[in-house]
Amino acid sequence: MLVLTIRTDKPEAEIDLYDDGKQIAQKSWQAHRQLAETIHHAIDELLQSQQKTLADIEGLVCFKGPGSFTGL
Repeated sequence: MLVLTIRTDKPEAEIDLYDDGKQIAQKSWQAHRQLAETIHHAIDELLQSQQKTLADIEGLVCFKGPGSFTGL
């Protein structure tokens, strides 16, 4: 099962891709005010690096943290 994790509750944004519980790709970068725009590109890059598409994702994990309402 392919799972995408998204973590934007800290200054460094992070996305990970897991396949059957094993991490297969990870990307992190300094979050900024344009995160809502840049995260889409980062997810596309992460998926392309593993020859995957959004349609392949079967699960999504989002971290709940002390970040702002607009953090995700």
